[in-house]
Amino acid sequence: MTDTPIMVAFGANEGDARQTFKSAAEALCGPFREIRCASFYETVPHYDKPGAVEPTLPAPSYINTVFCARTALGAHKALSLLLETERRFGRIRPAPECAPRPIDLDLLLYGTLIENNDALVLPHPRMHLRNFVLVPANEIAPNWRHPLLDKTIAELCASCADPLAIRRMK
Repeated sequence: MTDTPIMVAFGANEGDARQTFKSAAEALCGPFREIRCASFYETVPHYDKPGAVEPTLPAPSYINTVFCARTALGAHKALSLLLETERRFGRIRPAPECAPRPIDLDLLLYGTLIENNDALVLPHPRMHLRNFVLVPANEIAPNWRHPLLDKTIAELCASCADPLAIRRMK
């Protein structure tokens, strides 16, 4: 099997997010090769997912980034590896939508694969609506074309109507 390019979103708002990302990326080395990571961004939580309940106290901001890699794993195995990595770093599923979490890894794109079933949805169904995904993705893969929308990441980033602020971290 040949390597397939993948794009993965990382987010966390519990613990030391940067260290968690570094450790998770090290754990993924091997099955994921040629990992290229965007800058880290601070964002406020989104509460527009079905089932999400905005907390009475403000949730901590998220630290987000995106990384691209290549893998010989199939899409389902790549997703399973991401979910197992989440579990290893303390993520408990199921949890309330938008609840604080020590790690969140979302498979955004797997080459040009389009799939929509109970086990896997690709491309990620909300990636084109989120600055915290598009801004870092645009840093490292502006010409990657969204297989359903037939627009590049740069085009999606330029047209994103996400009102929530995103701040690049030093």
